[in-house]
Amino acid sequence: MRLDEVRAAIVSDLTTRLGRQVQTRPDSIIGQLIDTFAEREATLWEMAEAVYGSMYPPTAFGMSLDNAVSFAGVTRLGDAATQVFVVLYGVDGTAIPAGSLIGLADSSVQLALTTATTISASAVVDVSVIVPAVTPNTAYAVTLGGSAYTYTSGSTTSLSTVINGLATALLTSGLNISSDGASIRIQTDGRASVSVSVSSNLKIGSLGSPGIFAATEPGPFAVPVNGLGQMVTRITGWSSIDNLQPGLPGRYRENDAELRARYNSGVYLLGAAVLPSIRAGLESEVQGVTKALVLENTTNVTDADGRVPHSVQAVVEGGDDQAIAEKLFTLVAAGIDYNGSVVMTVIDTQGASHPIKFSRPSKVYIWAKCVITTLAEETLPGNALATIAGVIADTGNALDIGSDVVVQRFYGPIYVAVPGIGSLAITFASSSNPAFSPASGDYTAGNVTIPATGRAVFDPSRISVT
Repeated sequence: MRLDEVRAAIVSDLTTRLGRQVQTRPDSIIGQLIDTFAEREATLWEMAEAVYGSMYPPTAFGMSLDNAVSFAGVTRLGDAATQVFVVLYGVDGTAIPAGSLIGLADSSVQLALTTATTISASAVVDVSVIVPAVTPNTAYAVTLGGSAYTYTSGSTTSLSTVINGLATALLTSGLNISSDGASIRIQTDGRASVSVSVSSNLKIGSLGSPGIFAATEPGPFAVPVNGLGQMVTRITGWSSIDNLQPGLPGRYRENDAELRARYNSGVYLLGAAVLPSIRAGLESEVQGVTKALVLENTTNVTDADGRVPHSVQAVVEGGDDQAIAEKLFTLVAAGIDYNGSVVMTVIDTQGASHPIKFSRPSKVYIWAKCVITTLAEETLPGNALATIAGVIADTGNALDIGSDVVVQRFYGPIYVAVPGIGSLAITFASSSNPAFSPASGDYTAGNVTIPATGRAVFDPSRISVT
């Protein structure tokens, strides 16, 4: 009941009980008494309504919302720190204690080493190999993870010949091999390490081992490749840092609106081994995962997309490879096979190892041209062109994995965001190569088909609005 309804009810009841009309104006003595108790009763009604509403996610707040969503297996996500796989360069054998600090480039944010790490040739992610001298008819060998890669020089040879020959032999390792003409650089992806040793006629130059750093404060800080600053903690033998992988963004504690928006996923999390449950688990419980799609092959034969019989294929954007694999192992039913180009090993509670496969979405880069006409009776905002480019990019990047780029889906958000538009026309061009430069004939007014395991990628720099 509202305050005016409560007051009217008290006046009616009081009049009935007294059997006569009494003065109940707000400035009368009885009116003052009625108003005093009416306010208290209205407050009790409001409290009762709040207690009732606290049972349901759409109307609950704070701790009551936490309690309400818990019935669907959902818990509020807390603060999480941004994490980065960092390459620590220095002298072989240098110990870096946990808690050692580094900084982000152009930022006051600092990151701390989560686990003590030793720079060592037995665990490297980035190493250079130098040829000190060239000798004819000599074997030059580099051993990576127990596998030897050898080049034998001829009777007449040069430094460049030995470097190129050894680099060619190392290409079969599957690692990233490059050369500057004076040395050979060997890199993993910056996360998985490998042991390295060289023959006596070779020398190890720079040496980098991996370590995981976490921001000292929570939040989704962007850490692009090569986006680290300087070391804050100084240790003899530790010379520099770099990151070969972008950071895994952290987050702030979920607010009520974000928790309500995620509530529906809790229904799926209560299940297991079904596609919606697997997807919800990946998106909700693996830090850094922004999108996920799970496909399956329920037949007894390999399907047209190469998925083996009775298997699933998780296509995941963002997140750490090992964390994704471990979550998949808990979500996918026993006996079901996996598909994908990323293969990680998970150890179960009995000590047995399981190869877990999944995929990363292939990127389809989108270029867009938008031509608008204005209305004579309305004024187009001064930042309209930049706003339209941003809306196109945001709308496109919100598309799911495997979702086609449908032209008509972009019109509504643009008209809502920018007044004064009479009409507009959008055309798209696409390529898997980000360096592609589309000609005018590459743009089409039709939809862009995205592969089932692909993802459309938009950026304002590839969008032209006139």
